[in-house]
Amino acid sequence: MKRVKVKGPVSRYGNHPWIFSGNILDTSDAEKGDNVLVYNRRGKFLGSALYNPDSDIVLRFYSRKKEPLGYAEIKERIFKAHEKRIKTKGFEEDAYRLVFGESDMLPGLIVDKYAKGFVIQFSSFGMYKRKKLVTDALYDLFDPEFIYEKNTKHSAREEGIPEEKGILLGELPENLVVNINGLSFMVDVEGGQKTGLFLDQKQNWLLMEPFAKEKDVLELFSYQGGFTMHLLRGRAKRVYVVDSQKNALSILFENLKLNGFKEKRVVPFEEDAFKFLDEFASSQIKFDLIILDPPSFARSRKTREKGLKAYYNLVDMALKYLKTGGKIAIFSCSSYIKRDDLLEVLKSVFDLNARQFRLLKEFTQDYDHPEILSFPESRYLNGFLMEEWL
Repeated sequence: MKRVKVKGPVSRYGNHPWIFSGNILDTSDAEKGDNVLVYNRRGKFLGSALYNPDSDIVLRFYSRKKEPLGYAEIKERIFKAHEKRIKTKGFEEDAYRLVFGESDMLPGLIVDKYAKGFVIQFSSFGMYKRKKLVTDALYDLFDPEFIYEKNTKHSAREEGIPEEKGILLGELPENLVVNINGLSFMVDVEGGQKTGLFLDQKQNWLLMEPFAKEKDVLELFSYQGGFTMHLLRGRAKRVYVVDSQKNALSILFENLKLNGFKEKRVVPFEEDAFKFLDEFASSQIKFDLIILDPPSFARSRKTREKGLKAYYNLVDMALKYLKTGGKIAIFSCSSYIKRDDLLEVLKSVFDLNARQFRLLKEFTQDYDHPEILSFPESRYLNGFLMEEWL
């Protein structure tokens, strides 16, 4: 293994898994995708990492020991990730995140389990270079019916990973259905967002269920109905769902049928959420509960301020449709917008509208997307349920 030297003392880096381009001193002719040994200028060993000189994140640690990242090491890490999730949950779910990148010491690798198969994504070139090793390890450990690759993330493009999606092993089921929290969901692996479902929200879907009883609900960015199905099971009177994707709403209605819910309890709008909020005012309809679960508004540090403004506008517009004394929930899925950033947005909007709210419940990503304290970026999902306090 070749060596890479970095600036500064060991204490500069702690246990954080990334080293950025500005801290690199000498690469010793290491090639893109290599696993390398990392030292500081005084010769102190920091760990073993994946190397990509074309990325802002040049080094991604996978071990603090001197070891390669080959088949055996990848297989062992996947096995340990599986064991930890079974131990944490107490049983194996039908759909969950098996590998969460740096949190499982496999930097830039996502593996989501759906029934008897896996969908994988790469966001580091070093892991992408080891695609076959990852596929072999999954096959040898679990003998899955399918393994599907889906590289469409912004972070993958920044690493020089080509946009790819397709079957690597076996065949995708014609109708892939999974059970989550006792409800059935169709999974659109090929055409859906992320790997098919937003698995990081599984627990939050369940936590919102008790607040739906006898309520009229507005759900913006509904996608395929993760919140919707739980709200209906929680005996919501009616749920207005808004999403710009026709296919997502079609699957939402398939999920209604799968779970035996009446279609008349759901009012769909295939429309951009901001446009909907701008044009729906003439209806004079107001809601007991509003759920805002938008896609990431800040995918980089450069777009952080723009993202905060988007959240501000979204909440400000949505408040006009909230009944006095009602509840509003908002979620942010960007590591560049922190918990306190989102709270400050809410406070500013509530003050502007002269409405007083209390924090009723706080949310983050589910257990299978583990938050590592030495890696703040591993916490990216934040959410709050607020109740107007008269």
